[in-house]
Amino acid sequence: MEANCKRLARQVSLQAMADNACPLILLTRSAAQSQRFADEMTAALGQRPALSIHPLMTMSVIPVDVDISRYDAVVFTSENGVSAFAELSKEPDAALGVTAYCVGQKTAQAAQALGFVARSAEGDVTDLSALILADLPRSARVLHLHGRHQAGDLCATLQAAGQTADHLAIYAQVALAPDAEFTSLFQSDRSIVVPLFSPRSAALFFAALPENMGADLRLVAISAATADAIPAAFQARVSVAQSPNAGAMIDALARYLR
Repeated sequence: MEANCKRLARQVSLQAMADNACPLILLTRSAAQSQRFADEMTAALGQRPALSIHPLMTMSVIPVDVDISRYDAVVFTSENGVSAFAELSKEPDAALGVTAYCVGQKTAQAAQALGFVARSAEGDVTDLSALILADLPRSARVLHLHGRHQAGDLCATLQAAGQTADHLAIYAQVALAPDAEFTSLFQSDRSIVVPLFSPRSAALFFAALPENMGADLRLVAISAATADAIPAAFQARVSVAQSPNAGAMIDALARYLR
């Protein structure tokens, strides 16, 4: 699957570079996630925009023991967390009937596919903590399964309200070195628009960005937390999606294509 995505990424990249008149949408999440977003954007717009896929991260599962049997609910703040849980769980039916609080609809759909009773906050970590506190009594025990790099401190919010909230890192977003083609994109005077889906993806993008840049760079952040992770020198180039989901990101990106 990953190899197929990389081949598709190369094809998309070459097509994109052939038309320098249009703004280039540069996708830097994992190959599979980037390809899915590219397909969603194409479906939403009715045509495929100029796209280039250059993954700057890949997901790696952290080998830890995950026991959710002692908790009233689990919490997922990304689809990666659900995927990592599926790999780590030693019981095939561990999720059946267990409530999973999820940051957004796609994460909830992934959790539901494993057998969880999924509840979506349709927002960010603040919305998620509000949903949990509204649903569960103060005596509840919850477990947040997350990545090594996380935005916000959901457990602290729940603990402050009296709930028992534990957390466990079960995956990491591992940096990938940018290739020569990625670097060359920024040597032209082309307009490049980069969607950033998390503070971690923002940090990895700016670590890979070449110092000498001729391109007209524009950035679309999925949330205020992601925008805050962008260096001050680039803040004037940032727009923030109206909602922290793929649909709102596509809407924000489409404004640059008109």
